[in-house]
Amino acid sequence: MNHGEIELNNLSIRLKDKIIFKNLNHIFNRTTLNFIVGENGSGKSTLIKALNRIIKVDNGSIFVDGKDINDISVEWLREKVSINFQQNQFISNLIKDHLKFNTDFDSKNYSKAMSKIRKYINSSIGDVSLITELSGGKRQLISLYSSLCLNPDVLILDESFSNIDKQTTNFILKTLRELKSEITIIIITHDTSLINEDDNVLNLSKKIEV
Repeated sequence: MNHGEIELNNLSIRLKDKIIFKNLNHIFNRTTLNFIVGENGSGKSTLIKALNRIIKVDNGSIFVDGKDINDISVEWLREKVSINFQQNQFISNLIKDHLKFNTDFDSKNYSKAMSKIRKYINSSIGDVSLITELSGGKRQLISLYSSLCLNPDVLILDESFSNIDKQTTNFILKTLRELKSEITIIIITHDTSLINEDDNVLNLSKKIEV
């Protein structure tokens, strides 16, 4: 088992008598980028809520680092797994408050990638000082940086590319691919053009995985 591995084992979830998915089996790890794709209503958000223990599963299990999430504390789980949502709540409206985190991490590759993201942010926002003055794409970039500063074992990006221009999207994807051996990265998206042939993909439109 790889560090930061997430395993879905015969996972079934039903909401209001509607089967969201049944007997879902999949493994996400840090050997490649991981994607969860599917049409609207296929269960992408439901799966993330289940992983974060916001909703309960009907059958099956979710394992993080070999531990059933029902057997560990919510605090431990959320320290391990950071979720970057499409709509983010910022603790401060000042951009500088989100860029003051230490980038001196144990891994040189991680520190290098974080420095690249910070430089990209600084070069793209100019003299703007308030988050409310930024476009949705720039806000997402700062939110991503803040999430990575937490140095989680798993980073989940929930439709984080929806409002980002192509240039910034390409920069982020390239940087995330450089980080894929350092951290398990799961990207939830409806845009399959982001996916490479060697990426690990879970397609929830199938509803049932075997």
